[in-house]
Parts: sequence; C-alpha cells; structure tokens
Amino acid sequence: MKSLRNILFVFTLLFIILSCATVPVAESGTTPKTGNDKGAGDYLGEGVKICGIRLFDWMGTLYTVPFYPCEIVVPPSADTKYEAHVRSTIPVSDTSEIEFWTPYVLDTRPVEKEALETGKLVLACGDTFPKPDEALREAKWSLVRIKDLSNMYKSVVVMEYFDSYWNEWKSFEVNVQNIRMIEGEISADL
Repeated sequence: MKSLRNILFVFTLLFIILSCATVPVAESGTTPKTGNDKGAGDYLGEGVKICGIRLFDWMGTLYTVPFYPCEIVVPPSADTKYEAHVRSTIPVSDTSEIEFWTPYVLDTRPVEKEALETGKLVLACGDTFPKPDEALREAKWSLVRIKDLSNMYKSVVVMEYFDSYWNEWKSFEVNVQNIRMIEGEISADL
C-alpha cells in the first residue's frame, strides 16, 4: 500500500510539473528573435547604462566592483568631478546601492560574436548557459577580460579577472549571450 502511495505521489508531482511548463511557439513563417539578433532592440532598454557601484580601498581593481543596470539621475560633468548620480533599475539588497555617485558609467551593447577578440575588456554575468533577456536585464555584471575564444563553436568564451585578494588571475567560462560589449575605451588599471 505504501509503494502505491509513493507511485501516485510521483505521478501527481510529475503531472503538476508538466502542466506548468510552457513552450514558446513562433508564428508560422517567422523565426524567434533573441537579444543578440541584429535589429533586435537592446534588452536593457533606452537610457539604461551599466554603472559600477564604488571602489573601496580593499577592493584593489575594477575587476572586483559590481556593475548594475542604472538610469542617470545627474549626468557626469566638471561640476560633479565627472561622476554621475545614478539609480539602479534592478532590486538590490543594500539600500546604499539604490542610488549612488560613481565615475564608472559605461555605454554598452549586446555582444556581436564578430567583435570579440582576446584581451578585450567586456562585461559578463552567469555561466555557460545562455540567460534569457529578462534575467540579463536584472543581472549584476562583472568587468572581465577575454582570455580564449577557442570554444566559440559552443558559444562559450573563457574570461579572466584579477582577484586582488589572492593576487592572481582567475578564469571561468561564459556563454556569449551573457556578455555585453563596452563602447569606447576603458581600463581596469587605476
């Protein structure tokens, strides 16, 4: 009798899980768009920049600064010592990260595979699985350097960053969709 209950429980659980799953279906004659398609809009939205919170003395490099999608409240100028007052567009746990002043305001765009090159600084989040646009809109980003492009056939790029705590370079892999290109020049050197 106990095994029959277990079987019924498993089938009920399986039914509930499968009934909640939905599969998006493209309209006939069209192909679904992703955030990386040319002509598709930027998933961050108009006027949203990626901004670094702040660099504390103990952090060491920009590789350890968290970057968030933000709206500009006060643009950088000579009067503000070229810092911008920004407001995060995503939920944050620390109230000091809702609005803050920062010199690290980056213009970015979704990645184009052709523009990737070894040694280039980019923003990345996640891992080897592509994140949907909604998750990318609400992601915390990290400044990283492209180390290796040999796995591009799998849509995976090897990234590296300098861990100032351990004083060494560390590597990890990221799906190409989870990368944003930085427009203009940037240096991780302080």
